[in-house]
Amino acid sequence: MNKRTFIGGAVLIAVVAGSWAMLRLTSGSSVIVFGKHFGQNATANAAAAVTPIADDPQYAMPANDPNRLDVLLLGIRGADDVANGGSLTDTILLFSLDTKTGRAALTSIPRDLTLRVTDTRTEKINTSYVLNGLNGTKRLFSRILGIGIDNVVVVDFNAFKDVVDQLGGITIHLDKPFSEAEQWAGTASESYVFS
Repeated sequence: MNKRTFIGGAVLIAVVAGSWAMLRLTSGSSVIVFGKHFGQNATANAAAAVTPIADDPQYAMPANDPNRLDVLLLGIRGADDVANGGSLTDTILLFSLDTKTGRAALTSIPRDLTLRVTDTRTEKINTSYVLNGLNGTKRLFSRILGIGIDNVVVVDFNAFKDVVDQLGGITIHLDKPFSEAEQWAGTASESYVFS
């Protein structure tokens, strides 16, 4: 099991553990970050203010639905792995709750979806957090999904570990130890060993 698998689990745990708190949030522009917040690019944010994306009908900004709570969940490896793309959002989920009926949906968004992320750059969608920051990412996902996103949750690997610890930990039994020497194109000296 590698970090990416754990990050996917982290986001799901964040949804379960944070659902009660999210219901108390007002719709609007609140932003919540679990773990360290980093990777903002001021230049990209400044450019976003004059980008033609704002005038592109394919990127029309939808209105927020007063009867729904729409939360964008982003999973990152973390600040301690920036050299290997630690701020890329390799797990992207949209949590949508109908506040009248209580019905909810969790939709996975492919990290390799390629589109215009900024005025001048076409990239994979998982680069938006790095290039646009939190608010820019919230606006971009609202536009491409056609859903007014209310809040953003960012979970890094350290936050995932903290959540697991708060829930009492997880015991995993292995029949025999194993190692993964090629994680992030690493060498044997950088391999992950599980026992």
